[in-house]
Amino acid sequence: MDSVYRRRTGSAYSERMDRELRFNRSAAAFVSLTPDRGYRTVKIRYLAFWLGANNFLENLRVGGGRDRHNKLVKQYGDKRILEEADRAIRAIRKGDLDPVDSINRGIDYMLSAGLSNNTIRLFRYTICRFLLYSRLGLEPYDLSRAVKNVPRVWANLKRTPTREEVRSILLACDLRMKTFFSMLISTGARVGEILSIRKDQIDFSKTPVQVHLKATKLFRNRIGFLSSETVMLLKEYLNTRKDDYQYIFPGYIRGTSRPIDRPLARNSVWECFNRIRANLGLTQKYDKSHYYYRPGVFRVLNLDILKSAGYPPDWAEYLVGHNISFQASYIPPTTSLAKAWLRYNNQFCFLTTNTSETPTTEAVSPPTLEAKKDPQKSPDSAEPPSNSHRRETTRWRTKNFDYIKTNIESTAYDQAIANGFSIFDSSPNGIRVFRKRFRGGKQWLKSVNRTLAQKSTDFKDHGKMI
Repeated sequence: MDSVYRRRTGSAYSERMDRELRFNRSAAAFVSLTPDRGYRTVKIRYLAFWLGANNFLENLRVGGGRDRHNKLVKQYGDKRILEEADRAIRAIRKGDLDPVDSINRGIDYMLSAGLSNNTIRLFRYTICRFLLYSRLGLEPYDLSRAVKNVPRVWANLKRTPTREEVRSILLACDLRMKTFFSMLISTGARVGEILSIRKDQIDFSKTPVQVHLKATKLFRNRIGFLSSETVMLLKEYLNTRKDDYQYIFPGYIRGTSRPIDRPLARNSVWECFNRIRANLGLTQKYDKSHYYYRPGVFRVLNLDILKSAGYPPDWAEYLVGHNISFQASYIPPTTSLAKAWLRYNNQFCFLTTNTSETPTTEAVSPPTLEAKKDPQKSPDSAEPPSNSHRRETTRWRTKNFDYIKTNIESTAYDQAIANGFSIFDSSPNGIRVFRKRFRGGKQWLKSVNRTLAQKSTDFKDHGKMI
């Protein structure tokens, strides 16, 4: 048992576990060494891939989606997967199964299934660690050289959401998720880091308001800043909460809708974002299965805003939690970071008007004689009419849908998004056409009548049988 596990479990408990696990090298013991429940499920899923490629599990289904790990484990049950993994280890000891060939077959199986290279690399690392943990007499260097490897693929987000798209996303959310996404944009933090924030980690006495983010990926604490708009949403959200929990975004008891003082699940965030993305039509993909817009894109948006506005790049990378190597030792104190960040506060405000432009302080010169209006001036030199007619809103209804045509600068644009309308068509000059299914349409009434008629027929047939 390593020293990290001793520190996590305590000296007395670790010594007992050390005696038990010294000779217990089963798959269940290997999975139980991981403290995180989610990664334990990922380990079992990779074991299932390895067993399915070597004919220990039949009819293995490779599913997608955010819940793909749980779906695969539920297909066979974690108990059977762990038992089959122990049987595979016994086959290796007997000489019936080659360990290197078994991993290579698993990699080929995952490549044929269309899984990403990063997933396959993590599968390779997990299975190699499992075989080394089983003490089969394998050398780590020989195993790393003999097992085939796949190159790492870095997903390049070629686009970030515009201010209009961010505004649309925020308007389509309820107050809780609106606060959550606004905190993501302001701090540039990861989804798990925002979900784990407690009340005592937010310092409202500082300007700007500071969030103390705990050590996660790089094992170091850091500070995040909240914009004035985010602080306004956060205070309103905290005042409207029914329960006084310590976590800012509390979750629910598994299988129920009862809240509990623990972080909200990541799946809830993804499901909410997927619904908003589908309603707004932001479904563009950079390959067959990956979308451009997902919760992680807000980290890219944070860096894009800061770097393009003139904030020092290494300071911006430090604030979002990236590894900047030795340069982290030369980052200025938090007061200097906050003072420089405060100049770009308006760049992180999307729900208020005219936040992208900084007010000017130029003096207005007095009017001259040439600037005075001449009543004898010809009508050809009159001022052009304003563009107010372009911001008019048009509404109409067809058999199945309600439509709204409006400009992005009008209040009807915000109201349409809040009412659940989705973007049907758009133009470069800012005109948007929204559409929403009309439940009282003719086709809807026909389907309802058909359903009622079918139920009446079934009821009469059932009465005749009786």
